[in-house]
Amino acid sequence: ANAARKAIDKKLNDVAMNGDTVTGATGLFNASGISSYTVPAGATGSKTNWETKTADEILADLYGISNYIITSTKGIEIPDTIALPLTSYQLIERKRLSTDSEKTVLNYFLENSKNIKQIVWFNELESIVTGGDSKKAMYCWKNDADHLVLDLPLAYTQEEVFQDGREYVVPCRAKTGGVTIFYPMSVAVGKYI
Repeated sequence: ANAARKAIDKKLNDVAMNGDTVTGATGLFNASGISSYTVPAGATGSKTNWETKTADEILADLYGISNYIITSTKGIEIPDTIALPLTSYQLIERKRLSTDSEKTVLNYFLENSKNIKQIVWFNELESIVTGGDSKKAMYCWKNDADHLVLDLPLAYTQEEVFQDGREYVVPCRAKTGGVTIFYPMSVAVGKYI
């Protein structure tokens, strides 16, 4: 039963991120109506990766994707969540604003952003393939059921155990309809190297 639970949870997560070609379910990465935020290059070169950016440039990217949704919807949509790849999350969790400051980029941003209340990480954002290139991505959205949901008409259900010959069987099941985004332009993605 535990192995079945893990397998079902993994499949639900995969559908939530990538969708399902067999059933036509949409995932976060292939949903329509997602705005594309252009992550600017850092001052040290043409790279957009955070490893070469300063704390101020990373903060500008975080504020940038959030403000992009607000600006493009003329203030109708106000996001409250940003999802990052794990490596980017860990970087801002430990990168200090300056050598004489104990405050990290993550602390500073969450304390000073008027609308973003949480930054989370998804392993799946480490490598998003677009146009043949593999890039990291960050997503920004309003985290409530009125804006974005993973449709689960049947959450994980475990039935009674029964014996079939010499083995015990635990019927388990779940159903998903994929991700639904209710308001176009309420979700934005920014891809960077």
